[in-house]
Order: sequence, then C-alpha cells, then structure tokens
Amino acid sequence: MDEKTFNVGDEVTWDSQSMGSWKSKKGKVVYVIPAGVAPTIPEVLQSTHKRPSLPAKPLPRKHESYLVAVQGGPKAKPQLYWPIVSKLEPTKKANTSRTPDETVRPA
Repeated sequence: MDEKTFNVGDEVTWDSQSMGSWKSKKGKVVYVIPAGVAPTIPEVLQSTHKRPSLPAKPLPRKHESYLVAVQGGPKAKPQLYWPIVSKLEPTKKANTSRTPDETVRPA
C-alpha cells in the first residue's frame, strides 16, 4: 500500500470519532514528523496554536506523519491534531512542484 504524503501548507480533511459521534475536520499541514520520530511541538507553533491532545509519551509511527492545524473560529488559536495518515485526504490538488527545502522538518 502506498502511503500518502503531504507538504507543509497542504490542506487536508479527515473524519474523526469521539464519544460515539463522527466529525469531519479540515485543516492545513503545519509540520512534518519523520518516520520513527516521536512527535514534539516545535517552539514556533507552541505560541500560535493550541496544544494537541498527545499522550504523555507518544510513540513514534513507522511512517511519516503530520501535525495539522484546524481553525476553530476567527479569533481562536488553531487546534493542532496528529491524525492517522491513511485517513487524510487532500482538499485540493497538492502542490507537486514544491521542493523538499520548503517542507519543515525537525532538526
């Protein structure tokens, strides 16, 4: 199975379930997490976004994954999510001309 890949700035949608109800979410990829790396919130995103609901010690995923920002309201800070990559769908045609240097990755 080919794993989906996205770049910073790509708009995505996915459905999530909580407390017995399903909800569609739409957001923008703001950070790429390499395979085998546990997610951490970059300092630059900590002041501008609500923290995601991550376990105290999140385990790394075996594949590249993404932090996605979802805007809740016009004055609210965007909420960060770490969705399952296989559930993500692009909301518009992905920018395939983007160079790898334009993708933010941890040092």
